[in-house]
Amino acid sequence: MPGPVDKRVVVAVTIASLALSFLLHLPTDAVTTLTGYTPPPPIGSVYSDIIAGVYGPIFEDPSLCPSATSDRWIDRAALQDLCRGVPRFYLPYRDYVLEYPPLVGALWALSTNLGFAAAGLRAGPEAPAEARAVAKLVHYAVQSAAIGAAALVLMRELWRVSEKAGLSRLYVILPL
Repeated sequence: MPGPVDKRVVVAVTIASLALSFLLHLPTDAVTTLTGYTPPPPIGSVYSDIIAGVYGPIFEDPSLCPSATSDRWIDRAALQDLCRGVPRFYLPYRDYVLEYPPLVGALWALSTNLGFAAAGLRAGPEAPAEARAVAKLVHYAVQSAAIGAAALVLMRELWRVSEKAGLSRLYVILPL
C-alpha cells in the first residue's frame, strides 16, 4: 500500500488540471479579435458549453437581430434592446430561457452582465467585434473561476472525508 499523499501535491495537481482545462476551452476567437494573435492548438480546441452551447445562441447568434425573435428570448423588448445595443441588465428566466437551476442562473447573470459592463455595455450580435470579445472573455473567466473554486472546495472536502475514513487520498483528484 502506498504511503500518504502530500496535500500540496493534490492541490498542485488540482490547480494544474484547472489551468489546463481553462486553456483547452478558451474562446480563442475572442483572444484573436482582441490581440491579433491566434493561440496554437490545443489551446481552445475543446468544445465549451459555457460559450458555444449557451452564451453564443443567446447573445451572439447573427440571426437574432434581423427579426428580433428567438425561442430563447422570453422578453422580446429585451432582445430588441440587445440588438440595438441598449445598455441594460439582462436576466435569465426574465429576459431569456436558461435551462439551468437558479444558482447557476445567478452566476450566469453575474458573469454575462460583468462582461457587458467591461465591454462598455455594448452587447449582442451587432455590437463591435472587440466589445463582443471582451464580454465573452469576462463571462468565460467568471464562469471558469466559479468552476475552479467549486473544484477546490470539492477537493478539500474529499480530503477531509478520506482522513476521517482512513482511506487513500489519491481518489481526491478523481473528480478532475
